[in-house]
Amino acid sequence: MKQAVVDAESPVPLILVIEDEPGDAQLIRLQLEEQGAQAYQIVLAVSLKDAETQVKQHKLVPNAILLDLNLPDSTGVATVRRCYQLFPDVPVVVLTGLDDQAATEAAIEAGAEDYLSKGSEGRWIRKAIRYAILRHERDASERLAMAVFRHAREAIMITDAEQQILQVNAAFSEITGYSADDVIGCTPAILNSGHHSADFFDQMFATLASKGSWEGEIWNRRKDGSLVVETMNISAVHDALGQVVQYVALFSDITQKKAAQDKVNYLAYHDALTNLPNRTLFMDRFQQALVSVRRTQSPLTLAFLDLDGFKAVNDTHGHAAGDFFIRSAV
Repeated sequence: MKQAVVDAESPVPLILVIEDEPGDAQLIRLQLEEQGAQAYQIVLAVSLKDAETQVKQHKLVPNAILLDLNLPDSTGVATVRRCYQLFPDVPVVVLTGLDDQAATEAAIEAGAEDYLSKGSEGRWIRKAIRYAILRHERDASERLAMAVFRHAREAIMITDAEQQILQVNAAFSEITGYSADDVIGCTPAILNSGHHSADFFDQMFATLASKGSWEGEIWNRRKDGSLVVETMNISAVHDALGQVVQYVALFSDITQKKAAQDKVNYLAYHDALTNLPNRTLFMDRFQQALVSVRRTQSPLTLAFLDLDGFKAVNDTHGHAAGDFFIRSAV
């Protein structure tokens, strides 16, 4: 097919027509140009592969695609899905020569903005393209939000006002082991580990009610039964009347980080060889005891233990034997 010269920098909408029947393709071109040859830039392609090649070769950014469902390299609703794989951020209007409502509905379900029967009047084609572009621009922020939702590394869980789970993202499933099908319709209680008291959750929802958000650490249980420690932020979503309509929870798995921090804290106050409290912990507890006896006027006893002749054990049998002896003694 002979192509018109296309200016990739032009503000005129660029329409990619993917149609393998030359007569139909030329008719669509004429229909698009009925109100002026400069109304649209038009690129014709005979297959999905041809369309991909032309777009890459000429570095084109189509504003809309008119797509025949049945092409040499794809047929039916799969054509729509493959088209969106090649051109993920371009609105698609399906062209069909079949009066098949099921096929057109499937095409819409697959993401097509609209559909037209081949041979439709030019004004309907232009209207479908114009509205497809407008809807696509209007929904740009929603698509961005959905992309963030799908690809966020933080787990996201959305519930209704009654705490029934409406939606979770992939990170939620990765952290908890539960798929979306496992939890949608359930409440977050499905994650309850039993680690927290009822007072903990009462305070959580009291804070949500008074401040509109809550953040903190929470222990949950994965699908396989293992415990997971999470840092969580919950926000209440209100309608125009101020009523809570949803809760949005974002959380990250800090189990390993917390275990490492707990180990560092433990080693800071305990002897690495014997696991007994070290001098730092002793002084802390001793100071607390002094405060207590001064307040209560009760007696305090402090005992010292020493190992006589221990140096000889190290010198004679080596430090490994000495360490073994100490561990055995305690």
